[in-house]
Amino acid sequence: GLSILQNNRVVKNYAKADGLTNPVVMNIYESPEGAIYLGSDGGGIYKIENGQITNYSEADGLGSGIIMRLRHDPALRGLWVSTENGLSFWDESGIRPIAKLGQFGVNIFDIQLKGEDEIWLLGSGGVHMASRKSLLDESAPLRLETLQRRDGLVHTITANAWNYRTPDQEPGGNELYICTNQG
Repeated sequence: GLSILQNNRVVKNYAKADGLTNPVVMNIYESPEGAIYLGSDGGGIYKIENGQITNYSEADGLGSGIIMRLRHDPALRGLWVSTENGLSFWDESGIRPIAKLGQFGVNIFDIQLKGEDEIWLLGSGGVHMASRKSLLDESAPLRLETLQRRDGLVHTITANAWNYRTPDQEPGGNELYICTNQG
């Protein structure tokens, strides 16, 4: 579920009785307009807007109901959604699956954005780097660079972990700190 705290007090709770049919929430995003998106562990995404809860699932374009990460993309004015079974992009036109990733789109644990166009997808297959615009353009060829253990990663990337990337404007803005399961 979701508990909202304000001024050191719980001011609102959302649970199963409020419409969260799967109340296990794994991540949260609040839009600039104030809508709250809850990524759940099997129930897809719940959007809370003006007190109303709407549920989005595989039928709406999500790869799975298990939402690993929600990442706002200010440059493209949308939301990247990673699941255990694919990547989707959600903007004013709706949710669309990114099918061109194929096997590379499975088990994406985290999404990091770099600059205006680069996206780093961290998952069971390593770190995949691509152009965000080319992922969304079905007619554009997929240019995907992948780093795996053979390229120097110590071990498998940890699921449900929060990795860290230094901001673009800082010196060393290309550094990505990755959580792995063995060092």
